[in-house]
Amino acid sequence: MLDKSKATMTQLSIGDGDLKFSYVNDKWLWDGDERFPLDKEQLSEMEQTLNKVSAEAKVSEPGELSEYGLSEPSLTVDAEYSDGTSYTYKFGDVNDFNGYQYFAVTGDSNVYMLDQAVAEIFKTDIKSLFEKEDCALVSDSVQADKVTSILIETAEKSNEITDGDGIKELFTPFYAMNLSSWEDYYADSEEMAKVYGIGEGSTKITLSYTVTETAADTDGNSTTVKVPRTYTVLLGNFFETDETDEDGNPVNGYFYTQEGSTVVYSVTEDKVNSVLEFLDYTPEEEE
Repeated sequence: MLDKSKATMTQLSIGDGDLKFSYVNDKWLWDGDERFPLDKEQLSEMEQTLNKVSAEAKVSEPGELSEYGLSEPSLTVDAEYSDGTSYTYKFGDVNDFNGYQYFAVTGDSNVYMLDQAVAEIFKTDIKSLFEKEDCALVSDSVQADKVTSILIETAEKSNEITDGDGIKELFTPFYAMNLSSWEDYYADSEEMAKVYGIGEGSTKITLSYTVTETAADTDGNSTTVKVPRTYTVLLGNFFETDETDEDGNPVNGYFYTQEGSTVVYSVTEDKVNSVLEFLDYTPEEEE
């Protein structure tokens, strides 16, 4: 139907909003802000989907585009290519009989039917296209039994939890700070401090753990070794929201970031409070 696999897509625009992207120096950039960390895999999937579109069926002797929801399509995607060509891809109504979606592309007078999954790839927003930072808790599959200590440091006091029971109890609320909910994708040191309350003197929480890696011994034989690693987050300002939980209680939270990052994340107030309670934690004495 359409094969642009030998050309390079240089521009991609989804709908009439702010989802406009440019391919510059072998890298996709969001036109709204080049610093935005785009998910490369999602943009690549979009590109590959449009580069070679395969129809499930073609409408024989099509009538007016309005008959298929294509005069005012539910979704349009515009693409430009390195060979100077450009196309508008239109997604229309869904056929009630076979469940396929009507589709048309500029320069082709035919009306096609596609699997609805094709359009779903482009039904997104900029927040969903955020490429997550690597979180050691996730990438290293950290479990409580691999943790050697958790150090909580505030401006007034600190406490290091090293006993197994304390680590196991603290690990669950701390794991909520796994970079899963971001609020600001780029904040320099000044914005971190002034807007989010993250900077010198911030509460710091450091989790120390070990991972098992394969290495060679002195004889060149393969062996496993335990390698120490750390994961540190800096806690910022408290903030309120209009959200409520199932019991009607407000869902407020705190800003935080991982050490060395320019991305600001949020975590719920209850998780933070459950962590900070351990500033007064002491292990039970063994009998």
